[in-house]
Amino acid sequence: MYITKVAPLKKIPLPSPQLLTYFTSQKLENGSLVFIPLRNKEVSAIVFSQEKVSEAKAEIKNADFEIRPISKVTGRRIMPDYQIRLAEWLSEYYWASLGKTLSLFLPSHFLKKIIKENSNCSKGVLAKSEIDDFFILYFR
Repeated sequence: MYITKVAPLKKIPLPSPQLLTYFTSQKLENGSLVFIPLRNKEVSAIVFSQEKVSEAKAEIKNADFEIRPISKVTGRRIMPDYQIRLAEWLSEYYWASLGKTLSLFLPSHFLKKIIKENSNCSKGVLAKSEIDDFFILYFR
């Protein structure tokens, strides 16, 4: 099991925490796209960091909130580290929501299509070939 910090691609009012904590059984790369439960909705989010549960026992024990599971994993890294660092810097410099800043780095059509595909996905993991098609279309 892994404790995963993610940034939802939604506006979270400042000064609220911009990174939320979830757990998953899968090892994920930083920059991966996942879907998380947030209130009564399922929203997309970017993975920022991950550590094993055994290494985060103190954090889990002292948490004043319930750590929920990640709903679905796309299985693909969609943001490189340099874009994540730039989004963090922009968010701090302009006092903007990290999630909204991250969403500026992704084509809106790409996100809409991934979310649509996610709603048709029964296993909780999107096929890599579907995501690769979008990367070929947008990033080449």
